[in-house]
Amino acid sequence: MALDEAGFVVVCDFLHRAYPDDARVARLLIGGLVRLDRRDEARRVAVAAAKRFIALGRASLALGFLTRAQALGAGDEEVEHLMQAARLVDDADADDSGVRRFELIETLSDEEAERFLRQGTRRHVRAGQVILRQGEVGDSFAIILQGQCEVRMERGDQAQIVGTLAAGDFFGEVASLFKLPRSATVAARTDVEILEFTGDAVERLAKESPLAGEYLRRVVERRLLATMTYQVAGLHDLAETDREWIAEESAIVELPEGERMRADRLGDALWVVIHGELNFVRRVDGALRVLSWGAGRPFGNAIEGKLGVPEDADILATERTLLARIPKRIALALFAAYPSVDEWVRKAGDHLRETLGQK
Repeated sequence: MALDEAGFVVVCDFLHRAYPDDARVARLLIGGLVRLDRRDEARRVAVAAAKRFIALGRASLALGFLTRAQALGAGDEEVEHLMQAARLVDDADADDSGVRRFELIETLSDEEAERFLRQGTRRHVRAGQVILRQGEVGDSFAIILQGQCEVRMERGDQAQIVGTLAAGDFFGEVASLFKLPRSATVAARTDVEILEFTGDAVERLAKESPLAGEYLRRVVERRLLATMTYQVAGLHDLAETDREWIAEESAIVELPEGERMRADRLGDALWVVIHGELNFVRRVDGALRVLSWGAGRPFGNAIEGKLGVPEDADILATERTLLARIPKRIALALFAAYPSVDEWVRKAGDHLRETLGQK
């Protein structure tokens, strides 16, 4: 059920508290307040936003909010002083370090961002309640508006807390968009308010605004690639900067069940199976050799002589499969820097050569 005007303002108010440096969220809140004829509140938000952006060295944004405040009837001496202060600030000297923005809508227009947020449904969750459970397949994702959640990885009978989420954080979007089992359990640590979306929210936005939908999909892809670096044994030891490097520079490739590709079309990337399974099929001395290759296993030509699949082999997706395609320069750097990556690649390469024959 789409948010009504009052509900939309409540959501924007929560998000503005979580992201006070995000100009788009502030504009959405002001617009909603004006539509509800709460102009005094809208003026206060505009003036407060202007002060914040002056402090951040963002004169253009500050002047924009001050102009909006004047249009809403704010003509007092404070606004005039703020106008003068903003005109003395040079945007070129602005320092964005530590500035937190709402990544999910960062490149959307105000209209697109509002349309996207209105698709959500507000939900209250009591402390201790599980919101998403590891291993389940769901079609929803959520933004935390207020409160805290904990993220747990469950292995057998044991559960380990691996992270905490607070207001402004979002979760569940990877499994939702890619229709994967949940990679972790998310439970409310305190009473929380969330904004919940059905799985087709991004797809609907993509149809209405292709560029915006593509950006949101890329945000989710980066999340999936970052998550992969924690789940794949050979990448456990990576520094955070290297995880971010993989997430920023790599790509997700999806193969439907039954799709075939030739090994000679792999290029020079390092490939990793994220979800699903591949079969490598090759005929050697008249006999057919088949090797199953599941989640967490690498292959490809990025590291010469280590992981190459023979060029005359076929690669078959035995089920819907998601692959990470990591650029060669990153693969080589990781291989040289981390013994764990070296061992992971070596073991996989030995298995490939033993089963399929030399490249």
